[in-house]
Amino acid sequence: MEKEIEQKILKAYEDGVKIRDIIKKYNLETSVSNFFNILPPVTYHDKCPYCDEEMTTKRKARSQIQNYDDSVFTCKLCGHKTGKCHCENCLGSAKNINKIGFEDKVYLATLCTLPTYDGFFCFGPIQNASLTPSKKWDIKIIKGLLKKGLITISNNTNEENLDEDDINDSTFEIKLSLDEIKAITNGDFFNIDDEEEKLEAKKIWHAINMHIINEYFIYELDLCDFTINDISTVTSVFFRLANDTSPAQALRIIDKSLEKTCKLVRQNFIEEEYAADNIIEQISYYINSGLAENWKSSFSSKPKFIKDSFIEIWFFYVLLKERRAFNKSIWLST
Repeated sequence: MEKEIEQKILKAYEDGVKIRDIIKKYNLETSVSNFFNILPPVTYHDKCPYCDEEMTTKRKARSQIQNYDDSVFTCKLCGHKTGKCHCENCLGSAKNINKIGFEDKVYLATLCTLPTYDGFFCFGPIQNASLTPSKKWDIKIIKGLLKKGLITISNNTNEENLDEDDINDSTFEIKLSLDEIKAITNGDFFNIDDEEEKLEAKKIWHAINMHIINEYFIYELDLCDFTINDISTVTSVFFRLANDTSPAQALRIIDKSLEKTCKLVRQNFIEEEYAADNIIEQISYYINSGLAENWKSSFSSKPKFIKDSFIEIWFFYVLLKERRAFNKSIWLST
């Protein structure tokens, strides 16, 4: 059938002309029941990622809502489908994704949530986007993905000398197919109930918490002009704090410890040079109290001025979905 005639038939159908009249007018060799088979299919907005051919789906009856967001589109050439697909190409992609470690899959998924991600392969620059709670962690992630060949950088910057300015100003490309990117971003290749992945998830949760605590503590100390004397004690106490509380709880403990210490300094019970050490002692006390009282390690709200980084948004609200409260029997017993 000629394209022009096909479009006229489709327009007549969409305008509400009776199917029997359309068949008669265009002398179509079909019945009313088989009429849908001659209508042109709906074309997907993207072409097949494997063979660059159009992907289509059967057109809905005009009595139905014309929304195809949940429809499955199929490539006529290779049979690839949108959504979960088991075509030969996708099975090959799954093998590629399964070679990528849990941690790197989390990082790649996070990059695809950035406002500067173009929806296909590229992201950046990330000047105002907080990939993680710490710029040092941002650089470490980018360097690691570059080294493994999972992303490439847009300019000729030496990867070994990559600094914050380079990350802020550069564009990067993710070296995966579009379907592989979508599968990782949707969480399709994660099994959070698997014991190994559960341990990996706990490590990332701990790292997020540790970086939030560290950045917040430094921020508060700078405001009060307090100086840390024993960094080793801070590290060990923060490790416990990150391991045994949620980010929100940790920040509340720091606030409470800071408030109590500042009061003691004002009352001349503690000299200012030892204030930071006293804050750490107070934090340790509150951790012990919390464990003794069996606090629930829930991910409740942080102070409003501390915005969630993109790794927090994806990790807590996409990968873990509704499991926002971390059950200690699952997350703290391993």
